[in-house]
Amino acid sequence: MKRRMKSPMRLLHGRRPACILEETVARSLLQGGRGRRGAQSRKEAKSRKKRSKEQERSKEQERSKEQERSKEQERSKEQERSKEQKGSKEQERSKEQKGSTEQERSKEQKGSKEQERSKEQKRSTEQGGNSMNLRIGENIRRLRRERNLTQEEVAAHLGISFQSVSKWERCDGYPDITMLPALAHYFGVSVDVLIGMDQMAKAEKYDEVNRLWKENNRRGRHQENVVLMRDSLRTFPNDGLLLVQLSTSLEKLDGTKEEKAKYLRESIALQEQILRYGEDSQVRSATQYNICFSYWKNGEQKKALEQAGKLPNLYKARENALVFFLEGEERHETAKAALEPLAWSAELHLSILAEALGEPAYLEKAREIRRLLLGHGEEDSAGPVQERSRDEPRDEKRG
Repeated sequence: MKRRMKSPMRLLHGRRPACILEETVARSLLQGGRGRRGAQSRKEAKSRKKRSKEQERSKEQERSKEQERSKEQERSKEQERSKEQKGSKEQERSKEQKGSTEQERSKEQKGSKEQERSKEQKRSTEQGGNSMNLRIGENIRRLRRERNLTQEEVAAHLGISFQSVSKWERCDGYPDITMLPALAHYFGVSVDVLIGMDQMAKAEKYDEVNRLWKENNRRGRHQENVVLMRDSLRTFPNDGLLLVQLSTSLEKLDGTKEEKAKYLRESIALQEQILRYGEDSQVRSATQYNICFSYWKNGEQKKALEQAGKLPNLYKARENALVFFLEGEERHETAKAALEPLAWSAELHLSILAEALGEPAYLEKAREIRRLLLGHGEEDSAGPVQERSRDEPRDEKRG
């Protein structure tokens, strides 16, 4: 038999539909409240997540901003450090430039002072003055050439430029005192030899010898001069000026006729030695003039005339050429120095004409020329003038 299914209503244990409806409604309401609370909780969770994300985003932004600020601060510090370094470098450069400028200025001043000193030394040497001038430049050039060295090789050994060596050799300046031992050792000489102390000592002695000769000659002490010149020639062998002074002193010695002839022959031999081997042009020109009179006094008229014919005429005199090329004070001094020999020459020739023609008016003209040229006219005889002409060439060597 088929079992009869119970209806749903029966399954509710006999409860009424109204109660079931109320439970259903209550259940649904309960479930709806739960759904609303879930939705709200979900919204709150989302909002919390959103807030947390925003907070994290804001924190990240703050961190990035702080990092940027720290970077900017570091950059600013680096810039300040670079500025300080740049400023310090500029200060150092400015100090170096200032120091180099001062060094250059001091070098220029030192160079100008050295040039002035060298010029003064050259002028004093030309005027026959101070013999204490340093000859280090001449010695460096001489020692370098004797060893076949170039200026570059000497400069490389000393660690300087070859222009410095060239400047020393031109006497435009001197090497630093600290370089002198190295230079002397390089050339294999002493420092005294390098700077010319031995030469200066010789120059002092040489000047003293010439001073004594002039003094003795002025006082007529010719025998003393002969001894002085013989002794001096042992120290200064073959010196042209000393040989000229010895020959002149020999011809002025007193004695018998035979003794005077002997002194004259020795004087001629000395002068011929000067003309053969002498290198000083002024000493040679003076000797060419003097030997004419020595030949004539020795009875060798032919030689005297031959030698006199080799001398330049008045137009070819040294002073006549120099005044064309010199300038300023030197030209003025040269023209002034030419007046005395010019007056002497005019006086000599006019006195000879007066004697030959018997015309005293020529002597008056000679005195007038002397007054015009020199401001006085007391001395008018040819004899003293002729004798003075044999002594003056010795002064040309030092003047």
